[in-house]
Amino acid sequence: MRDGPMACTRIRRRMVEGRPVQAHVSTSRVECMNVSVRMQNRRVMQLMSAF
Repeated sequence: MRDGPMACTRIRRRMVEGRPVQAHVSTSRVECMNVSVRMQNRRVMQLMSAF
């Protein structure tokens, strides 16, 4: 099936702690993940609305 939902292969949980340097803090990685999730949701909605 083309553009089908991806299968979750692994989930890893780990504690993130510390005091990051403000100059090195970036949200670009999170924004990239948000765009990926948004695009995948759009594809799924298009597949569902076709039926």
